[in-house]
Amino acid sequence: MDALHAGSSVAAWSVAFNGPTLHAACSAGDESKIRHALLAGEEVDSKDNSGATALLHASRGGHVGAVRVLLEAKAVVDAADNDAKTALAHASANGQEGAMRLLLEAGASVETKKTFRRGKKPVNYGGSALMQASAGGHAGAVHLLLAAGA
Repeated sequence: MDALHAGSSVAAWSVAFNGPTLHAACSAGDESKIRHALLAGEEVDSKDNSGATALLHASRGGHVGAVRVLLEAKAVVDAADNDAKTALAHASANGQEGAMRLLLEAGASVETKKTFRRGKKPVNYGGSALMQASAGGHAGAVHLLLAAGA
């Protein structure tokens, strides 16, 4: 059994993940380690090298309990990574409807906020949650987003 699953210390687990402990715990959906990392002083909205927050990691994997813990800890629901994708976009891309519901209930925007200019025309950089769900063929996620006003 590796350090991520052997009940090892939070510090050893973080080294095995090669990143912040909170992000590793969120990627694994380990609510106990998430709470421990938060109590140890890790910032709920810290970003990794890709600009992803813990909420993005938890949402991408559809870890509903982890998403709930992070939202209770006041994670910024619409934080975006370096590709301008939010937690909702990541959850949508993977058809993670449970995580999507929690994010929408917490006020996540169905619109892409970050754009760049190609010539004079603004272009969505990260793609909306609806685009992500559609591209992934996740009909349930598409219906959920449409019902939320996308």
